[in-house]
Amino acid sequence: MVVFRVQRSACRAFLVEAPCATRNDALIRSLCSVFNLRLRLAALVEVLEDVARGGTSALDGQTQIESADDERTKWKADASAGVQHQDVLLRVAMDAKAVLDSSQTLGARRVCSTESELLEKLQHIRSAVAQAFPMGLPPPHHLMQRLLDAESTEKALSESAAALDVLSGETAELWWAGKRFTRDTNVCDVVGKNDKSTIIVTLQKKGEGAPRRESAVHEDERKAMTAFCCQKQQTQQQQQQQQCGVEDEAEDYYKLSSWADPTMLKKSLRGTENIRPF
Repeated sequence: MVVFRVQRSACRAFLVEAPCATRNDALIRSLCSVFNLRLRLAALVEVLEDVARGGTSALDGQTQIESADDERTKWKADASAGVQHQDVLLRVAMDAKAVLDSSQTLGARRVCSTESELLEKLQHIRSAVAQAFPMGLPPPHHLMQRLLDAESTEKALSESAAALDVLSGETAELWWAGKRFTRDTNVCDVVGKNDKSTIIVTLQKKGEGAPRRESAVHEDERKAMTAFCCQKQQTQQQQQQQQCGVEDEAEDYYKLSSWADPTMLKKSLRGTENIRPF
């Protein structure tokens, strides 16, 4: 299985496995689906944490109901039920966040993302929300309702901030090492037939062209190298100053000798060469 490190931005990288014989069209559609699902889960986790930690009992002040009293009672009951299930909501949110965590995905564990796993986490969130709000979500949480109930990820994210980041599986492009994956060929036609290789690919929207070439040195490494060079330069300057001081003292040390004293002959004739000042 070829391991693809898919990246759209530095904070949205993930791993996906696929055999060399996979058609590029199927691969691109699968990668776009996983990428969009990760966007949907990230937006849903953010909203879910706000609901759980903010306390759903506060919905009474946020919701202005001008209809019958039975609807007011129904939403109050939902709010009290939500308070009892805050731990459940937080737990499923943290579980989904762990799947989206790039440090675990790209770290030593190298966990690959799959569409089935992401859909499973989405279903867990739906079950937890249905358990906390058996009568349905109140109107202030229409965004969460859309994220949960929309059939496609594109519709679910249409009203969120991540709507501009959604990729279309039909028009998206996949790039690796300056090469574009053409949809009518296989993966092995681009990267070779080695099933144990790991490559870094980039998803691009149609018309964006080839991705910008990344720097050979990351920003953190560059800062560390700059700090090391500055520290080494300061150390060298201090050593040079100390050496110059020792050399200056060594150069002037001969002046303390009697043979270097220009008045030594005069002192010897007068017999005052052994007289030292107090």
